[in-house]
Amino acid sequence: MLVTILMFLILALYIVFYYINEWKEFCVWKIPQGPPSLPLFGNILQLDSSAIHLCLTKMSESYGKVFSIKFGKERVIILNDAKVIKSTYNGPHVTWRPKIFSLDFFLEKGFMTCREQHEFNLHTKIMRQTFKVITRTSLCEKLHEEALSLMERFNSYQQMPFDPKEDLSLASLNILHNIAFGKRYHKDDEELRQIFQYTETIGNSITPVHPVNLLPWLQNIPNPWIHSMMKAKECRDTLLMNFYNEHKKTFQDGQIRDLVDCLIKITNEAESNGDNEALKILTPYHIIINIWTIFFAEVTQF
Repeated sequence: MLVTILMFLILALYIVFYYINEWKEFCVWKIPQGPPSLPLFGNILQLDSSAIHLCLTKMSESYGKVFSIKFGKERVIILNDAKVIKSTYNGPHVTWRPKIFSLDFFLEKGFMTCREQHEFNLHTKIMRQTFKVITRTSLCEKLHEEALSLMERFNSYQQMPFDPKEDLSLASLNILHNIAFGKRYHKDDEELRQIFQYTETIGNSITPVHPVNLLPWLQNIPNPWIHSMMKAKECRDTLLMNFYNEHKKTFQDGQIRDLVDCLIKITNEAESNGDNEALKILTPYHIIINIWTIFFAEVTQF
């Protein structure tokens, strides 16, 4: 009986101190307001894991464009305003992102997992330089090529009713892959099926409410979630590294086909200039992860 009472008192004290600390966060430390959270869980029970962005948008209607929520024990500030995001991006706190296991697992060495401001700025500088090159070279040609292909597919239906969703999704994917890797796909391509499979697994894993992010001990023992994540990462990395190696073998100076060529060119220039700082983030793996993060993190199946 005494043990039960003590446990009850300890639990009650924990809850009281939890909400005292939450009050201090809002009223003393002036952290942006947000919905009340629960001990251990935070606000995750208020979020739909399949549409977190919609839940956060709904919350912003009550708590403003800048508010905070808790993922488990960690409080995170949410920015839901373009001007605020832009000013934060150019400020000193852009790398102060919450540490999420699955995000680091899939995007390691990429700009999204940078913890140092200087390294993030270097990533940004290189990627801006890359986009300037691609927009001056083959971007318009690639868009024109895909538009013609889409029109041909529409014409093939011979004025019969059809759902354009699959064709438009494929066209969008082809534009991205053509710009990034110089590749295009058809609906029955096996490689396309692999892309959708690993992207779906990664997309389901990179969320704060995934079990491996909520329960850190799962990260260190064999389980179905870790197994599927490792399999998806291996499949993605193998495919992307094959793209890179093919480009490296066929690269010709003065002929820029896509973003991989742009970054190979920048890498060669850094080697010639002895720019060791830039070369640290221009390894083949850095290159493929940064391109994938920018273009393909939200590719979804038809």
